[in-house]
Amino acid sequence: MAHRQSSVVAAAVAAGAIALCFGGVPFAQAQIPAFPANPFSATITITSGQKKAAGPAAGTLGVTSLTITNFNNSTQQLFVFAPVLGGPNCASQITGGSNPSYTLILEPNRTLQLPFPTPLIFPKIGGISCIAAEVTTVQTGNVSILVNGYSQ
Repeated sequence: MAHRQSSVVAAAVAAGAIALCFGGVPFAQAQIPAFPANPFSATITITSGQKKAAGPAAGTLGVTSLTITNFNNSTQQLFVFAPVLGGPNCASQITGGSNPSYTLILEPNRTLQLPFPTPLIFPKIGGISCIAAEVTTVQTGNVSILVNGYSQ
């Protein structure tokens, strides 16, 4: 009994690449992703009325996850955005905001984990790439945001 080679699919792993073959003919090659060259992590702790930013010293920030904790007994509203800054780095005064921007409602005494399998990109504004947040509830709020990602 003869084997039909035209319908055989074979996968071969060679030198960090995966090659797909249909009937012995290479179909596609994909490189195994590398770790980001410049990992980034920062914690932003804010209370009501404060705006704070964080970001890399150089490059464009790509956020892969946010871990947000509401330490209060009441619901808090959090505004996360790309800041417009009045100075040369992310510690400068925030003078405005841009996209991406999100409003989140945080349950009392809870932690919210937001993963971004495709990184959330914060473009450079005035040559600086940062993420910022502000607690916009009237009650005094204490919220912590752990930002994980990379810059490139």
